[in-house]
Amino acid sequence: MAPITKTISTVTNTVIEGTYWLTLNGNWLSHGALNNNGQPITVYAPSNDVVQYGIFLTTTGLTGVSWTVSGTGTIVSSGDTYFNYTINPPGNGASGVTATLHATGPCGTAINIPYSVEVLNLQLMQSFTVSPNPATNSLKVTASDSPLQNNAINSGDSKTADAQRSITEINIYDNLGVLKKVQKENKAKQATVNLAGLKTGVYIAEITDGSYKERHQIIIEK
Repeated sequence: MAPITKTISTVTNTVIEGTYWLTLNGNWLSHGALNNNGQPITVYAPSNDVVQYGIFLTTTGLTGVSWTVSGTGTIVSSGDTYFNYTINPPGNGASGVTATLHATGPCGTAINIPYSVEVLNLQLMQSFTVSPNPATNSLKVTASDSPLQNNAINSGDSKTADAQRSITEINIYDNLGVLKKVQKENKAKQATVNLAGLKTGVYIAEITDGSYKERHQIIIEK
């Protein structure tokens, strides 16, 4: 009788699941899912404002969880499934934090993943302007006519110094991060967004040029 064989596979990599969020004065700057590679994030804030950074893990089976933190700010709280941090104001330049997750996976795999955030002075964000702010019925978005600087970097995107931005999409989010309006554009230099149906409050206007995204806090007053 022929021998019976069975292939047994082992999982050596633990998939990290969870979410991160970044807020400024209670309003969303960025939020999304964690990954196993870390994900450097760049956001913009006024020179004197702190940014709140949080991580919440939903992965099960991790043991020996701890965080190693380096950066400019203060730990608010941390534990086996969460991490909260306030990042110092960027001043005239930049500030940030790197929170490295240390743990052991279900199969004994050592986990060491850095999650970093860089906060740049809002004044460095010059690719687009929005007006008026506060706005009532409409918002005008204009792409800068000035060539980009070499350090115009956001979400991993950089462009050469002689490039210029254009508008391909405008998204409006409320202060809970809920998408309220989407407007597509065909590489426009200027666009007007109709704000009908949006209530008085604080919103984020996210302007896209290809893979580059820039966010502006706006106020709508009715």
